[in-house]
Amino acid sequence: MKNFKTSLLLSTLLLATSSYAETTNNEEIEVEVNTRDQCGYYYRETLSHPLIKRDAAVTIDKEAAKLIQLKRQFADKYIMNADIATFSETGSISDYDSYAQMQDLIDRGHVIPQEVAVKELISLFGYYYLGEYVPKDDYQAIAYLEKLVEYYDHARPEYVDELILGVAMSLDGGISKANPLWRNDDPTQVFNLLIKAGSLDTEVMMIDEDFDSSDADCVKNVLPKIEALANQGSRLAIHRLAKHYKKLSAKGTEADNEKMMYWQQKAEENPLIGIKWSI
Repeated sequence: MKNFKTSLLLSTLLLATSSYAETTNNEEIEVEVNTRDQCGYYYRETLSHPLIKRDAAVTIDKEAAKLIQLKRQFADKYIMNADIATFSETGSISDYDSYAQMQDLIDRGHVIPQEVAVKELISLFGYYYLGEYVPKDDYQAIAYLEKLVEYYDHARPEYVDELILGVAMSLDGGISKANPLWRNDDPTQVFNLLIKAGSLDTEVMMIDEDFDSSDADCVKNVLPKIEALANQGSRLAIHRLAKHYKKLSAKGTEADNEKMMYWQQKAEENPLIGIKWSI
């Protein structure tokens, strides 16, 4: 077994968020990005991955498969059709040894906290994406991501990197040499599923790979996409535009100054809370 690589995934997240998570502050982190000949390469590469559904798990482990089935049944019954944002933030079920114990606690009136619901969904995503102990099913994995995206959009929109990091760390487990991901663990496959699950901020991350390009035509091509995602509610896009127009305003046109003030106001109204990374 080897550990699924998350370092590149987290590095990409670092570049995408920390460079403008505090746009309204005086401090700005400049991210040096290599220029590319082909504008939009990373975004197209991310969306190019096919969705995969297999008939069999890579490793036959009845106990592991049984546990995953229990987790899925629990999620179907208590989480997938519920509004996680209405769950208690610190419910009485926070530590449990088995689903039988959790079921007993629920039957006796205990509540599921948001933290446990998120933990269960992230765990299930990892199992179905990796396909080690249950058949790989990207469609099922997306269903769990959709629920996570829904929760974060409504309850914790300022914690963009918390969502993506949680998904990334769910993959930090063992896979066997027989697993196709042993040879191809490209993190853009995960970003593809997040985008398909409705994560606008993940989409911004990948488009933004070209936004710092020295190619003016590329930036001009990317800008409307970033603005469209900002207007749909992406906080990363809003903060990215605030930073972009601040730079242009310093060079001096009235139109850029007006846009800078507009997007800075939006950024103040839609703050981001970033984790301080050390990778």
